Amino acid sequence: MNCAAVQTVLRRCGQTVTLRRTDGTEETAVAIVQPILRQDDRQNLPQPQGLEREDAFLYLGPPDKPLEGGARVRCREQDYEVCQAQPIYIASTLSHWWAVLRPEAAV
Repeated sequence: MNCAAVQTVLRRCGQTVTLRRTDGTEETAVAIVQPILRQDDRQNLPQPQGLEREDAFLYLGPPDKPLEGGARVRCREQDYEVCQAQPIYIASTLSHWWAVLRPEAAV
């Protein structure tokens, strides 16, 4: 896969999201946000009140919109916290941003 193919997938399959940086700035991007499905029960973590869901979502976004841990992503009326983000390179060219998101609890 080359960088142009990744950009085509983002344009065709992505949706508009709002990125909120840790410095408070906001911008929009076209990205893919999908649940990371697990085959085990590790999404349910024991808590004092019982089991709590610990869902994770995959983020694939454009190379010109970097993410960092602690930033926020809003997609389909849901807010997510960026837990981990990495730039993905194909050869020496930045192809896209990969991140793991966690839904923020509704207040």
